[in-house]
Amino acid sequence: MPRRALGWTAEVLKRLHGINYPITKDTLREKLAGMSIRGVPVERVIDEIEVDKFDTPRDVLHYIAEAVHKLEERGEIPTETRKGIRWAAEVLKRIHGEHFPMDKQKLKEKLAGLYWRGVPIEKVIDAMEVEQVESPADLLHQLSIAIKKLEEQGEVA
Repeated sequence: MPRRALGWTAEVLKRLHGINYPITKDTLREKLAGMSIRGVPVERVIDEIEVDKFDTPRDVLHYIAEAVHKLEERGEIPTETRKGIRWAAEVLKRIHGEHFPMDKQKLKEKLAGLYWRGVPIEKVIDAMEVEQVESPADLLHQLSIAIKKLEEQGEVA
């Protein structure tokens, strides 16, 4: 089963946790060194990004998503998981400015109306093995684990 985009977005956020923004493209390369996104070295993805500075973690994910899209359009990587990148960015947008740790009920309120491949976010949150998340990166990581669990149970296509 292919690794979902949500997994690498969480990894990006974990590697950038605690860093002071804005950051440069060179800093991004340094922090993400050795990583790959859907089988493509992250350096190749970063080379596609047209800006040299990122003001927020959301900016980083946005520009990486754009770069992945460019690579998809040229046929250099398959298109099947692009939706997961945008979904993760939407999750981050909805929790922007919130204080952590955050419990499941607050997550459900902030993320209401989101779906992952037809599954309501509330069901994904219920499948999380923790009662609260410690940071945005932890949230994406826990959602990724819950989605994998739901996929293994056949509840997500």
